[in-house]
Amino acid sequence: MPLVLLLSGVGTFVLIGAAGASVIERYLAIAAVALLVFAGVGLGGWTLLERSRARTIWAVLAGLFVVGGVAFTATRLDLGYFDNELSFRGAAHRDLVEVLDSDPVRRGLRCGPLTVPNHKLVPDSRWVADLPYERVIARADPKAKQPTRGVALVVTSRFAIFKQAWTSPTDDPRVQLPPAGYRRAYTTPFYAAYVRC
Repeated sequence: MPLVLLLSGVGTFVLIGAAGASVIERYLAIAAVALLVFAGVGLGGWTLLERSRARTIWAVLAGLFVVGGVAFTATRLDLGYFDNELSFRGAAHRDLVEVLDSDPVRRGLRCGPLTVPNHKLVPDSRWVADLPYERVIARADPKAKQPTRGVALVVTSRFAIFKQAWTSPTDDPRVQLPPAGYRRAYTTPFYAAYVRC
């Protein structure tokens, strides 16, 4: 069964890419879980054997592999990176809540939908503002009809721009511009909201 999960997970990932859809690492989660089973058997499977020379060799090799893995991780672990990522996510979320809960933005959402640079901010924006699917539009989506009224969210922090606005080499830099006729209504360190009614 783990082999079936591994092959189906990798196969699905390949088919998603072949179909031209977004290829995101988390889509390999099923395959990763299956690999964990194989890794667990590789490291601890020697306990399933009767006492023998093969069991001893397997146990020693597994122990060396664990020690090597710990050493490899310890020499490459950058806790500053984790701290920066977690701090960014917390601060960016607080700013998103502040912008979407502001009075000018709430008034602007009565005039039209919310547009964001690309797909990255769509789920959080829908959740925070309690908006239905059709009321949050990614400006980078070529299939979406771009509204002429409503609220346009722009990412303003340099760090956030590369995490939430320009996430692919094919992203048009203009997705970061508010549409013509929109006026800035509210800003935070991470976001600026532009409104047109």
